Amino acid sequence: MDKAAAVFNLKGYHATSLSDVMRVTGLEKGGIYNHFASKEELETATFAHVVRQMRTALFESVRGKRSAMERLEAVCRLFARIARGFPVPGGCPVMNTAIETDHADSALRSLAREAMADWRRFLETIVRSGIERGELPGTSDAGELGALVIATLEGAIMLANLHDDPTIVDKAASQLLSHLSTSATAAAQ
Repeated sequence: MDKAAAVFNLKGYHATSLSDVMRVTGLEKGGIYNHFASKEELETATFAHVVRQMRTALFESVRGKRSAMERLEAVCRLFARIARGFPVPGGCPVMNTAIETDHADSALRSLAREAMADWRRFLETIVRSGIERGELPGTSDAGELGALVIATLEGAIMLANLHDDPTIVDKAASQLLSHLSTSATAAAQ
């Protein structure tokens, strides 16, 4: 699954042939079809596999972090790892799949939408708890701030891929955290 996920994320699900998957996994066509009824089933299973890896990493990244800012910093560090090839090379597989399946009604698009909605809810929860504890401005909207965080980080990963420069994510995360920290300071006053 890891090897197939890497090739799908780098080439795209539609551009990746079964021969590509066979080459990176070392499996024969029959070996693949022994486990998956179709290429589409392999695609969705592989995408679900990598999303589980990312979800686990997201939850692990905030474990033991108390404040909303500590949690948001941890999320930013995770996205910096994603820009550097975690868990698969080629950037964020959710963003890549969402872009590839744009305007297509497919199982992959639905899975990408679900994964992104989960991440937004996760970030909204962090922001909401920060607002409730006075760490972030009470006038903030958790949904809007969660969307800002995810849009900033995903946009930075897209630029990092485009320019082959993962430090773009570091810089965007630094600016994002500075903005949130300034908002937090203003909330405390």
